[in-house]
Amino acid sequence: MRHLLLHVGHGKTGSSYLQSSLALSQEGLDEIGLCYPFHRSFDAARRGFVTSGNREILWSAIETSDPEALFGPHDTALISGEQLHRELLPRKDAFFAFVNNAQITKVSLLLFIRDPVEDACSGYQQAVKRGGYTGTIEDFFSQYERPKTVSDFLEAFTDKPATATTVRNYSRSSDVLGDLETFLGNVALTMPPIDRINRRLTPAELAIQSSFNKHLGPSGNLVADKLCTELPDVCAEVTAPSEDVQRAMLDRNRDVIMAVNRRIDADQHYSFDTIEPASDESLSLTLEQIQVIAKSLAPKIRMR
Repeated sequence: MRHLLLHVGHGKTGSSYLQSSLALSQEGLDEIGLCYPFHRSFDAARRGFVTSGNREILWSAIETSDPEALFGPHDTALISGEQLHRELLPRKDAFFAFVNNAQITKVSLLLFIRDPVEDACSGYQQAVKRGGYTGTIEDFFSQYERPKTVSDFLEAFTDKPATATTVRNYSRSSDVLGDLETFLGNVALTMPPIDRINRRLTPAELAIQSSFNKHLGPSGNLVADKLCTELPDVCAEVTAPSEDVQRAMLDRNRDVIMAVNRRIDADQHYSFDTIEPASDESLSLTLEQIQVIAKSLAPKIRMR
């Protein structure tokens, strides 16, 4: 009887932190009969860097019809990937065909969600940091539609035979690692080496990275990644647009937000709360931040 556990995201809900813990716990999980298949990103994950999990192993196993790539010698396997909630939707038929052919008798899905305004603010940061985004936060809010993807995923995967979906709201959770441990059957996982992985950028860091994006294209590896990994304890206020912009986004997504809420436990519901924008819009950098930026850019400049 094979049991497949999938941590399916979504983004900006502590995925890199959880994947760091899982990579550090791989041997311990193997000892209790739970296979967390090796991925080349595990070394970076163990050091507390931003990673994307091992979801590629799932797609490779499906393409090659090779369940052993997931389970190894065990009957239980775990895959983690923050994009799985999106990637599974167009491939659900292939996924369930694989489940049947591989004689997987149970599929458990763990999806973390996040309150929409909070998620959109964090998503804007990530788009600038990792996606090369150059638009304003107001532009980003006008395009934000993650609740629709979540609603579509829950409609497609909830109440399927031998499939159980657990939804946890990151905005409500004080212990995402504990949520994952519970999902795995109260398994104890190793704590990552740092408390915050992939922290928020400060307004000045965000402005610098956005400017690099405009002139160089996606270039988060030059500045944002280095700032987050070398100065993980820098605290940054949430960057938020005006309350009018936030309300407009919530109103536009209201129907799908309510559709999600109808499918999940009341204590995990999306909220319609807004965030007060920072009153001080001045930009400043510490000497440490300047040194990290200079250290990162110097080799690139020297090569020219």
